[in-house]
Amino acid sequence: MAKRANQKYDDAFKTQAVRLAQELGPSRAATQLAITPAILNYWRKVHQVKKKISKEEQARLDHEELLRLRKENHEQKQVILVLKKAAAFFSNAQLK
Repeated sequence: MAKRANQKYDDAFKTQAVRLAQELGPSRAATQLAITPAILNYWRKVHQVKKKISKEEQARLDHEELLRLRKENHEQKQVILVLKKAAAFFSNAQLK
């Protein structure tokens, strides 16, 4: 395994490494990523700590997502309505 001296990793890489470790196991993931299992285990612990949030915070996030999804759903219904009207208009135009 080739070791990288003083290599800096961004958060996206660390998150993907943690996901890979969950799928393959820490040892295999570390080998594939050419990092030590110890650093991967450290990233996993940090990720778990960051992942824990209060119930109030989770409820707030869920509520925000619900509002966002309701808005998106309303917008999609409007688009569908317009498309139905357009389809009806053009089908009538073709019959003439």
